[in-house]
Amino acid sequence: MDLNMYNKKKKLRECALTFVFFGFSKQKMAFFP
Repeated sequence: MDLNMYNKKKKLRECALTFVFFGFSKQKMAFFP
């Protein structure tokens, strides 16, 4: 497996997780002010 490709996918997954996490926190704040 190409190491560079693996690192890119890993970074993308981390970004996605962070994005989802922040979106979830904002939603929670909106629902429970």
